Amino acid sequence: MILWNDIMREEATKYYHYDPRKVFVSGILRFDHYFRTEKGEKTREEFLGGKGLDPNLKTILIATIVPGHYSRQDELIRDAIEIREKSKEKFNILVRVHPIDNYLKYSEFAPEKIKNFHMERAGTLIKEDTGIGQKIQMDKEDLLNVKYTLKYSDILVTPGSTISLEAMIFDKPVINPAMDPDHPEFLYLYHYRPIVLAESLRAPTTKEEFSYWIKTYLEKPETDRKNREKIVNRYVPFRDGLAYKRSVDFVKEIVDSLDK
Repeated sequence: MILWNDIMREEATKYYHYDPRKVFVSGILRFDHYFRTEKGEKTREEFLGGKGLDPNLKTILIATIVPGHYSRQDELIRDAIEIREKSKEKFNILVRVHPIDNYLKYSEFAPEKIKNFHMERAGTLIKEDTGIGQKIQMDKEDLLNVKYTLKYSDILVTPGSTISLEAMIFDKPVINPAMDPDHPEFLYLYHYRPIVLAESLRAPTTKEEFSYWIKTYLEKPETDRKNREKIVNRYVPFRDGLAYKRSVDFVKEIVDSLDK
């Protein structure tokens, strides 16, 4: 078993009784591109401007999650727009719709009608949702798009997702709204709770708290920085972009041992 970090290695041996000799920590292959500088990477001006957003403004990223885990995701977008209208400091709003979430249900938020607002699918749509799910292909272009999205955003808002950890890699403040009465307590799940308890993010339960944390993080992005750093150090032990190589080397070691 190839794992992200020592936390997973401990769980694999303690709860699933894996032989410690048969588990290997490689780092997070899926995140390798975050730690590599590609030739011709986009600047903030190029990236935000290309999405019709103002590069001179700070940007709030709203990332939706799997349907059913938070039933008021459209209200999060409405709330963010309303908070912006009432705020002295204006900001861009960039919405990234989860690959499994239905993009069409957010059709009321037409970017051409809302200034400094952009909404996009995660990946490329291969098959439209016909009631049994849609098919999304996430290729290298989308991986880079996610990297730029996190790099050039200033705050992440999501009901609770792995993208919270990804945002912390780029030292971005994270807000996990918990304002949905039907929310199935995602923030209290075993694997996610330690991140919440570490106060590396904020989980407002009211619209007023949501507004407060947006304002606070915009004005003082360093807030909770040390706690974010602790979480990244625990969950992302390797930040050299070489998780792929460690994984391949580990598999080669197994193959070579079989040959013997």
